[in-house]
Amino acid sequence: QIVATVGEKEMTLGEANFLLRYQQVQTETYYESMLGEGIYEMDLYGNGTSFGESLKSDLMKQMQEYYVLEEKAADYGVALTEEDTKAIADAAAAFLADNDENAKEQMTADQATVERILTLMTIRSKMAAAVKAEADVTVTDEEAAQRAFSYVSMSKLDDAGEELSAEDLQAAKDTLAAVAASVEAGNTMDAAAVENGMTSYPGTYGEGTESYYDAALIEALKAVKEGEVTEVVETEKELYLAVVTADVDEEATANRKETLVESAKTEYFNSTLAAWVEEYPLTVEEAVWEQVVFDRSYDIKPE
Repeated sequence: QIVATVGEKEMTLGEANFLLRYQQVQTETYYESMLGEGIYEMDLYGNGTSFGESLKSDLMKQMQEYYVLEEKAADYGVALTEEDTKAIADAAAAFLADNDENAKEQMTADQATVERILTLMTIRSKMAAAVKAEADVTVTDEEAAQRAFSYVSMSKLDDAGEELSAEDLQAAKDTLAAVAASVEAGNTMDAAAVENGMTSYPGTYGEGTESYYDAALIEALKAVKEGEVTEVVETEKELYLAVVTADVDEEATANRKETLVESAKTEYFNSTLAAWVEEYPLTVEEAVWEQVVFDRSYDIKPE
């Protein structure tokens, strides 16, 4: 049965149902462990739509993107190699061999259908790489700059989760003051921490990564220069002490630059794909698609 058209290209119910059921297994493994059964009737996103309908709607949008990318593949010289075709056929055959007839019937899984979905997935991966390659992305060292520091911390709560007494809290602050004095005397934060029965931890921060740490700690670090120790930073639940070890951490900066470049390329790919999708409208045959219901659960067989 034809369940939808993308532009003028027809999509079969078998391939849409197969990918949906494949994703259903992954979804149930994650959500049912937390929410129990009946997740498909729940309004998990609070938008007035059941999770089952959201899953089906998202699946259709995903299939639409697959079809569009397949349509555009020739423009980028993207095609399956002989190795791709063989790997897809072998993977499909292995999948079919690993599942019983009942499961395959429910998933509308046969060699052609599984190969079709794997083909669409492979083309998407190749197209993403091809489109990203044409993106003109520049990230400066200043944009990616990451500052390195080393820090120690102490909880303001005891093992029972209760607030420390005033005496114990002062003792904790005194310990951090001793660590600070040791660092200022020329020791590394690691050595100073060990001297005082503590463990220090490395960190880096910069634009886009500051949120990884407590805001009060970041503000204290910004107030000191390389080699200087912060004041003891007190938050609702923690005490911190840190020293800036490098104004620019080269490795962290390089990694951040790589992340920013990849993020920009991904954004370019997504915006390009979104524009293409507008060229190929999706029309769903609702009477056919509504035949697909969530009336049973599936399990991944343990190894």
